[in-house]
Amino acid sequence: MTAALERWLTLHATANTSSLASDLYPQLTDALDAIGAILAADRDVGGSEMRTDSLGAPELVVYARVEARERLEQQLRTVADSLLIPLGAAPDIRGETHEGSDWREVWKQFYRPMVFGAGALLVRPSWIPRRRGDPEREVILDPGQAFGTGQHETTRLCLNLLARLARDGDQPKTVLDLGTGSGILALGAARLFPAARVRAIDLDPVATEAARDNVRVNGLQDRVEVLTGDINAAGIDPYPLAIANIRPEVLLPVAPQLARITSPGANLLLSGILDEEHDAVAAAYAAPAWRLLDRPLDGEWRALLLQREGVG
Repeated sequence: MTAALERWLTLHATANTSSLASDLYPQLTDALDAIGAILAADRDVGGSEMRTDSLGAPELVVYARVEARERLEQQLRTVADSLLIPLGAAPDIRGETHEGSDWREVWKQFYRPMVFGAGALLVRPSWIPRRRGDPEREVILDPGQAFGTGQHETTRLCLNLLARLARDGDQPKTVLDLGTGSGILALGAARLFPAARVRAIDLDPVATEAARDNVRVNGLQDRVEVLTGDINAAGIDPYPLAIANIRPEVLLPVAPQLARITSPGANLLLSGILDEEHDAVAAAYAAPAWRLLDRPLDGEWRALLLQREGVG
């Protein structure tokens, strides 16, 4: 007798972009990515993936049990209203029912291992085994638990800069990761700088819970500390390396504090900055406290690599 096929659900969340400039699409992508991370914690959700529609706008697809449709649609709408409407993009949510026995695995086909820093670091999902020739240093990170899987341009920029610092011989004893999200940059720093202790901080307790899980998966509990809070949780001991992959509305006001808690000669990696925003951020992180070393571009996003001068 042939077994009955299981019915399952995809929920599709898009933003009404008819009156929205395309340069806001990166912020929409971030908002939808955050929505996917929130729903991923639900017991009836198998996973999620980001797509791009025919007009280039981002779309979130959530894979779930069909029995939970009404509840999940309401949860998705509530979260989407709070994150998308402030951007001027009313959410559009629709559901599709499917049949098959592998709905918990379907979404995984959209994720692949990624290599950063010209072969210095591998980031891979747990369900994909290592391959011959993969970099020795790796971070295991499953998508959908919190923002930051290595796919976003801002994360790529930071990981490549971290690998560059390691290649150039930088070996910080302590590292600060402000706005850690999934913990990917903290984990990457711990792998690239084997002697470093890393403090990872985020305001969102959902993110820090996911980051702690990722730290455990990677066996780095003895070197990576995850805290819920703002920059004040960093303490006062000066860091020789700090990372802040956050939007400018956060980066600008914390500039004086980052200068106080980094040591002379320290490196600072800033990202989460759209190309048209980077001049304003660079102005806030300028002499006499900082010297700009580089500002690489990936798509519409920039990172700033700065070095702390010997004066405040």
